[in-house]
Amino acid sequence: MINIPTLNRISIITLLVVLAACDKTRVFEKNLPVEGDGWHKDSTAYFYWEIEDTANFYNVLINVRHLTGYSYRNLYLFIDWYSPSKKHARDTFNIILADEKGKWLGEGSGNVRFRTAPYKIGVKFPEPGRYVLKINQAMRHEQLKGILDLGVRVEKGVPLTNQYEN
Repeated sequence: MINIPTLNRISIITLLVVLAACDKTRVFEKNLPVEGDGWHKDSTAYFYWEIEDTANFYNVLINVRHLTGYSYRNLYLFIDWYSPSKKHARDTFNIILADEKGKWLGEGSGNVRFRTAPYKIGVKFPEPGRYVLKINQAMRHEQLKGILDLGVRVEKGVPLTNQYEN
């Protein structure tokens, strides 16, 4: 007969295996806390990941955890990409956090919300190696209050196709 402590250990191990199996598409994910009394305009979040399979398609998503007291319905970001060979590209990216009526998008309860927004979908990384993403807030505020965490998720994806093609 199995005793209760052994049953609890088996249940926990089973749960961990199931949770790990549910996210087979994830290549990289990291969320960084915004330190201090808001996100300073000069504070940069750095994200590093390795790509080995250049034949695969990937999705790059941006994660934002924020307070419902955040003063805006969007968040503008400056995103700098660096390839393993040090090629550089810069984007300005707008994440919509609330709809036109002010209803927060994403998940959460209480005064905290978590939103994942698609940034690059169905892209290929042209070379194997270490990629770097640098992100700064572009909201024109010295200290942007209400943003708690910022993150990047890279997952295996599929190429974008025109759904109306025959």
